[in-house]
Amino acid sequence: MALKFRKRVKIVPGVTVNLSKSGVSGTFGAKGASVNVGKKGTYLNTGIPGTGIYDRQRLDGKSNTSTDNNISYVCNNEEPSYSILQQIRRGYRAALLAPGENLEDLSAKVKEFLGYIVMGLVVWLFWAFFF
Repeated sequence: MALKFRKRVKIVPGVTVNLSKSGVSGTFGAKGASVNVGKKGTYLNTGIPGTGIYDRQRLDGKSNTSTDNNISYVCNNEEPSYSILQQIRRGYRAALLAPGENLEDLSAKVKEFLGYIVMGLVVWLFWAFFF
């Protein structure tokens, strides 16, 4: 039997630190649209809360293990028809990533912020147990 560990710590509304056996990650956003940054990459999570319908897309440009073949094309040189989830994802991506904001800069800022949070948690735990 394998032992698993996972803990989510809500810092402020919209910011969550996820602690697990495999590492630390951070989630930024609300239900329905959030960005997750961790050692496995940066992901955009979109969905319709309460329905179980969701989508997860890698943002940091590294190869994804699954292929995204959700675009259905129409004949006769018409514009491609996109699924509702793809339209929602495109809208949330535009809202989350401000024009001119470089994705690498955003990822670096989020990782720096996570570093400060982890450092604060370590200091707090040290202080709580030894003083």
